[in-house]
Amino acid sequence: MTGLRKGELLGLRWQDVDLEGGVLYVRQALQRLGSEGITFRAPKTRGSGRAVALSPATVRRLRQHRQRQLAARICAHAEPGEILAPIVVRELAAGKGFLFSDRGELALRGFEDPVRLHEVRWGG
Repeated sequence: MTGLRKGELLGLRWQDVDLEGGVLYVRQALQRLGSEGITFRAPKTRGSGRAVALSPATVRRLRQHRQRQLAARICAHAEPGEILAPIVVRELAAGKGFLFSDRGELALRGFEDPVRLHEVRWGG
């Protein structure tokens, strides 16, 4: 990700990344306010708001990171001893002896659409 200022990089959100198109859009930057904390602001100059092409390797890594982030956010909602999985896991595990209970949809920060979750148990 060359060509980005540190604040622009730290200001990126998933909504600023188009993985299908291989582009990210610089729309904001993170700014430190000294002892007062941090804030998001418009890019430094008018030309700073821009599209940046991503290499195929970067797109691949971002997809992997997004999947890990989704998994972490789903796990954070699980009760002790409970295994939760998105619907894609249910589809991939069809016919493998697992039992799935629909837990409904969950809105997760950073993801546009709610994620349908299933509790996973071993059949037996």
